[in-house]
Amino acid sequence: PARLRSRLCCDCPVPRGGDPSVVDSDSMNQAGSQVGLRTVLTALARAEVDFVVCGGVACIAHGVARTTADVDCCVRLEDSNLRRLIGSLKPLGFRLRAPEPIDALADATRRSAWIAEKGATVATLVSEQTPIQVDVFLRYPIAFEELVRDATRIDIAGVPIRISSKPHLIQAKR
Repeated sequence: PARLRSRLCCDCPVPRGGDPSVVDSDSMNQAGSQVGLRTVLTALARAEVDFVVCGGVACIAHGVARTTADVDCCVRLEDSNLRRLIGSLKPLGFRLRAPEPIDALADATRRSAWIAEKGATVATLVSEQTPIQVDVFLRYPIAFEELVRDATRIDIAGVPIRISSKPHLIQAKR
């Protein structure tokens, strides 16, 4: 519909002259925070975690004027990839917000139970070192391979990061 074409995602209007370079900063830190957005994203990429940034941060990267305090990531849900994710975020103080050890994220049986028993769609990771939380999708309305194929690539501190395409951001919100 015309209304959806005039919006990028989250019912946020597409801005005139938005600045997607804001994603390449740690400016989302609150005073005293040690870990910023750039740190989180580059840690994931340097650990070779297979992921695509979705949600608010992807909207910002595409130029939408909005704020967000979380990083929505669609990741390849394979044990080895999730172990790399855990290994990259654990040193930054991240843990599951749910009362489970962070290593449970790499356990397919436990992930399935979170979905079936609690209706979970994301596993939220939090850290005392930052107000930024990382939401790892346990299920997503678009196949991971399709997200990767159509993703936009941006460089953050010289590290390539995949960002969900505009059409996929819109599709995911339907």
